[in-house]
Amino acid sequence: MDGRVPVEAAFDQDVGAVAVIRSAGHTLDRAMLGSVDVAVTVLNVNAVLVLGHTDCAAVRETVDALRSGHRPDGAAGHVIEQIAPAVREAGEHAPVDEIIRQHVRLTVERLRRSVHLPHGDTMAVAGAVYDLDTGRVSPLD
Repeated sequence: MDGRVPVEAAFDQDVGAVAVIRSAGHTLDRAMLGSVDVAVTVLNVNAVLVLGHTDCAAVRETVDALRSGHRPDGAAGHVIEQIAPAVREAGEHAPVDEIIRQHVRLTVERLRRSVHLPHGDTMAVAGAVYDLDTGRVSPLD
């Protein structure tokens, strides 16, 4: 969702060379999963990269909500609900960038379970984090 992450520039690609699907905190809902499904089945995309970024406001808001016990209602609450498992796994007091990496890992796992490929084809799903300060993309370890 964040406009500070120029996906095509980060990967030295022309506009249109990369199918980009964005959501706050790279959270997944039916529309996002459907978009990935269309990219795979219609556009013949054979690799998906979950790209988190440093200083993610959605992750910071989730940490704040879990610490305070106050969760917003509605769609914003859904975003926090999606990110909360990463906060719990990394630890509420873990550095935000570690929580971001954990959330990317969990999103990659969920995509691998959720995207159904036609004819049993295989698709690579990987995760990485874009550093807003340096412009570097670091794959998950």
